[in-house]
Amino acid sequence: MYSSSWLVFIPGSIFCIIAAATQIVDPGIIQYFADIQRQNPFDPRLVPHYHKNGSVILELIDVTLEACNEKCGNGWNGYQSLDTQKNLASWSIPLFLLIGSMHYASLGFLNTISVIIHLLGDPISSFESLLSKVRRLQKHHRRCARDMAYLPLGVQRAVAMILAAYEEWDHEVPVYLGQAAQSGLKPRNNKDESAVLATEIETQKQNRDMFHIMKEWLGTTRDFSSSKKFQRQKVCLQAANEFSDCRLSGLVKTLLGLANYTVVLVASFIHIEKGDYNYRTGHTIAYAMLYSWLIASVLLCSLIGGYATKRSSEDVLKRLYLRFEAIEIEHSIRGESRESIPTISRFSTSDNYAESSTYQSLEWSGGNSTFRPRQSCWGKRKLWTSCLAHLPILSAVIFAFTISYTSPTVGVGCRSISHALFGVGWMASAGFTMIIHCATESAYHQWLYIRIKDSIFAAAQTIVFFMIYCGWFNSCFCWSAWFSLRADAHVLLTPSPMIQQLAPTKWLAMSLCSILGQLLLMACIWVYFREGANLFHVSEHERYQGRLRIPSRIERTPRIGTFWIEAALDHRKSNA
Repeated sequence: MYSSSWLVFIPGSIFCIIAAATQIVDPGIIQYFADIQRQNPFDPRLVPHYHKNGSVILELIDVTLEACNEKCGNGWNGYQSLDTQKNLASWSIPLFLLIGSMHYASLGFLNTISVIIHLLGDPISSFESLLSKVRRLQKHHRRCARDMAYLPLGVQRAVAMILAAYEEWDHEVPVYLGQAAQSGLKPRNNKDESAVLATEIETQKQNRDMFHIMKEWLGTTRDFSSSKKFQRQKVCLQAANEFSDCRLSGLVKTLLGLANYTVVLVASFIHIEKGDYNYRTGHTIAYAMLYSWLIASVLLCSLIGGYATKRSSEDVLKRLYLRFEAIEIEHSIRGESRESIPTISRFSTSDNYAESSTYQSLEWSGGNSTFRPRQSCWGKRKLWTSCLAHLPILSAVIFAFTISYTSPTVGVGCRSISHALFGVGWMASAGFTMIIHCATESAYHQWLYIRIKDSIFAAAQTIVFFMIYCGWFNSCFCWSAWFSLRADAHVLLTPSPMIQQLAPTKWLAMSLCSILGQLLLMACIWVYFREGANLFHVSEHERYQGRLRIPSRIERTPRIGTFWIEAALDHRKSNA
């Protein structure tokens, strides 16, 4: 949480100190035009505003763009640094602190920074990857419930958990040794490379449909007479409980962060009602709403969750594999035939590759929820998830543009254009990501190129964001709404009456709609994907009294002791 706050505060402070040059508007200029308005309200340099009775409103001093440039100059002036930092602390930083409440894979500090940069530089693809992740979890759950209906509900869910955990490691070891060398994976010993390659290809063929392998392994009928199948189901339930123990969601932390942001937002509007505002308050609110899509992204990431450490899922899968081997050894001693054990490339080749490189490959193989390798380039499912991923960003941009449009001077100015350009930039970044996915086969190179691209987009947007806060658009041209008014462009020098009217009504309503829209979208996503989002979230009641409790018939089967696991280890060593 602290890392994300420093990423926001330090660059902002530097830009604000550099740009702290002058006041917002020289009071002498306002007094100059006020004197002109009192003497001649119809002076051509002024744009008069009228009461309902036809008299001129002397409190609103509105001048033409030419008159403003004549007195203030054509350039821009920086805001005071303390004033800018106050606006950042009140409106934007509490929202960016939500990034700190996300769950990050335990793959090192640099990976965490890469995930944050990917989120800020390409929010659409990040949200789409999160949707793909939760959709895959739901697919495993529904497929097991549909095609394994003869098994207990707990076993169905346990198998879905195992398949989801396998999926993260499925692309962990490349099929081709050339890809292994490019991604930094090197053989630990001097085994014949052709033998390693043959093992890899054979394993990958086996893993193309791990579901059917698990289905055959656990039994394909309602015939529960085989104690071996009951033992297999039991170890699957044990693995599911272990997955649940080492799984972290971070949902409570995210909800607390969201509650904190809501309190700060309400307090900021209360300060405006008490008169603590300036004439760019509306635009400050707009830039805060521009990043309201963070609410949906952080909430979805917290719903999916992740493992406590990078070893957690691997350790559970290894123990599951050893328990499967122990079952086969136990029954082979009794004279029964042995069957092949479901496995993936991780377990058949883990001795050939250095562990540090293996864990590093999780960055691009499935360990990060905001990045999914080898996504499809087209299709109905791709189109559906892509459109859904655009919704939170488009909603944030539309509300930000509308708030900025209604801020004095009413119309399309530099800030409104910047909101639209931010949206275009995010969509362009998503387009480049799709091109990289379609043009690059290696997941390692996809992650590498996307990180480079996201660094460029995120750096450019961060610089523009803080420069705007520090006064980049503090010029007569940007305040005049020239893009929509053109020849009638003018600058309202005393917007206080309009701000007092707009803040508690339109701006507050649009801000609430922007935030509630993100929450409503997340609620719809959760309702639709609730089976996938809750796959690993197992309560104590579900574990001991519900779905993941080991059935009594399974409990009466022979216990798989430590002796048989040690025997399985000895058997593996003898075959190595």
